[in-house]
Amino acid sequence: SSGINAEYGDILVYDMVTGEQVYFSRHKQYSGPAHVLLSENWLVYHLWNSKLRRYEVTVVEFYLDTPPKASEFSSLASQYKISTLQQSYISISPLNSLETTTTLRSITNRAILFAETGGRIAVVPKAL
Repeated sequence: SSGINAEYGDILVYDMVTGEQVYFSRHKQYSGPAHVLLSENWLVYHLWNSKLRRYEVTVVEFYLDTPPKASEFSSLASQYKISTLQQSYISISPLNSLETTTTLRSITNRAILFAETGGRIAVVPKAL
């Protein structure tokens, strides 16, 4: 969580193997604190939109355009382009924290935990 009090806030995601930027989003008239969660192949972040005077949650999914052949896949190969799908939602309250669930053997599907400042915890299945 970090305080963002500027005309805009940038969210950047890099592929740590190739060093390529895979996601960029500039949010104008937003302020913090920002809560960011990166898990598996998706990103979730929560910001205050000062122009519309509301909290917003954005979910970004990362995927390969073409599925790689298992026999010749390499993380260093730049022949596979990472694409994104993004959707934003209105959030009703500020957050203290943003986390994901885990299980002992990672058998169950993940859920996103929203710890609100009022002490409530909202659990949203990642499938939604």
